[in-house]
Amino acid sequence: MFLNIKLLKNDQIMLEENNITYEKNDNIIHFKLENFDHYIDCTKKIFKRESDEFCFILDVENEKCSYKLKEIPGNFDIIVDDSNWIYEKNNLEIHYVIETEDEKSKIIINFIN
Repeated sequence: MFLNIKLLKNDQIMLEENNITYEKNDNIIHFKLENFDHYIDCTKKIFKRESDEFCFILDVENEKCSYKLKEIPGNFDIIVDDSNWIYEKNNLEIHYVIETEDEKSKIIINFIN
């Protein structure tokens, strides 16, 4: 299974990749992009980006965001000013604005079966 992804900031494409292999286990989707692991929990509406150094978690359903440096105990909570999750057919859009960026971020994923 493959997916196409676009990452946008203020509606400008920052990254676009096609035909990325992904795995789906129950409602959790996992793929690698730019040497980072990405997880999408379609049931809980959670997007997670992880490396050996950090973990970024965006909980769209509860409008919460946290950033964890793995070398330091504890999480840094980030205020979510706005978030939205749109999942239709084989397309997922995650829109969010977090306090530390002050930019509209958008993740657009098209799942190819």
